[in-house]
Amino acid sequence: MARQEADERAWVEQVSGIVEKVYTENDTSAYKKRKVVLPDGTVVWRVVRPLWEEMLKDLRSGVIQGVVVYDLDRLARDPRDLEDAIEIVEHHRRPVVGLTGGFDLLTDSGKFAARILVACANKASADTARRVRRKHVDLQAEGSTGSGPRPFGWADDHATLHPTEAPIVQRVCRQVGEGIPIDAIVRDLNKQGITGTRGKPWRVSTLKPYLRNPRLCGWRGRTVGTVNPQTGETCRHVEIVRDAAGNPVVGQWQPIITPEQWETVVEKIGTRKQPGNGHNARRYLLSGITRCGECGRKMSGMPRPDGRGYAYRCNPQNLGCSKIVRDGIKVDAYVTAALLAKVEMELSQAVAVVDTTWSRETELADTEKEIAELTARFKAKTISSGRYYDLLAHLEGQERELLAERRKHTAAVRATKARPANVRAEWNSDGCPLSWKRAIIEDYIHAVVVNKARYKGARFDPDLLDITWKGEADADVAPEAEAA
Repeated sequence: MARQEADERAWVEQVSGIVEKVYTENDTSAYKKRKVVLPDGTVVWRVVRPLWEEMLKDLRSGVIQGVVVYDLDRLARDPRDLEDAIEIVEHHRRPVVGLTGGFDLLTDSGKFAARILVACANKASADTARRVRRKHVDLQAEGSTGSGPRPFGWADDHATLHPTEAPIVQRVCRQVGEGIPIDAIVRDLNKQGITGTRGKPWRVSTLKPYLRNPRLCGWRGRTVGTVNPQTGETCRHVEIVRDAAGNPVVGQWQPIITPEQWETVVEKIGTRKQPGNGHNARRYLLSGITRCGECGRKMSGMPRPDGRGYAYRCNPQNLGCSKIVRDGIKVDAYVTAALLAKVEMELSQAVAVVDTTWSRETELADTEKEIAELTARFKAKTISSGRYYDLLAHLEGQERELLAERRKHTAAVRATKARPANVRAEWNSDGCPLSWKRAIIEDYIHAVVVNKARYKGARFDPDLLDITWKGEADADVAPEAEAA
């Protein structure tokens, strides 16, 4: 860049000109397009070059009287950009010239040559992009480590495990499998001063994509995008790279966790990025789980005005009626006792009979075998490409459904095994986090309905609390319905 600028300055001096401004744009692509939303909401794809737009604005307004570039490919690689420059040259008579190409946009022959050269430069960029994409496909098939910043959990070579970060990742994956919310895990990481490889604190929006990456279990992944044709929005996610037989490509690095553990994590957090609900961290055990018996709105925990503990209140900020307030300590104690009794009863019955075998394993194996056989037929040219891709799409759809069902089954088995045998002791231990307790509650309880007391100031009555358990059918039938 320094040599090019020196040559340009020498040319300007030779023609008795003055350099008013230098536009250095070596860090911006003149070829790659980005999504742009027009004022009417239409989504288009354009080459975005802020300094280029600034230069055209200065040329149009007369801040500068002309432009000199080292070569035409330094000026534009997109025909639309070139036409914008030609328009200014034609209507404002301010020249744009190149040193090495010898073009001058003031002349018809110069514009003709520039249009041809820009078309050629655009084609060259497209060819380069195509070759780069093909190279990445080969690297993915080989299971290469990839380039870019060092991934968290691995050393600088991207292959060997980092001695301190890898155990942190293993711990996080265990916590996710145990049902601890992601936001609680993020707060814990940041509280300990653990940052990403670029020194930035963790966020839910960064930790979830990291945990979804199959690199954690030693499988090669690739980023793919699905474009919504109506909005132009692109949903990006990482998918597993598979070989011709349909098996995951094993990467050239040490895995941090096993494939089974990774599938459990993905099942817990989901395969797509989900928007947050906007709520802050919970400070009370049953905030958002307790509901007002009068209006049905969620109740919030808040300190009592007299400083004696806290209470659950139907909050007007949640559009509640504000008619019900109940002692939070007593509500927590009652619900906790009922919950632990139910959990202990279910675990005593379930652990002994838990079936670790997934019933559709043979069906999945048959589907994967069909995909491999179909691919072999396509390679042998005994089936047309159109027929191949139609059948492949159908089989891959079946495979995705079966894999999702297997992940869900595996996650359920692992969650049952991972839950402490003595839940009560774990719950009452000093180090038990509130997020873990809430995760257990949310596994078992839909809501705790707090009904109105008979009069203001009445003693706490547990009969006014109705716990709605998950997985239970409505056993009670109203007398009127029975009579009918």
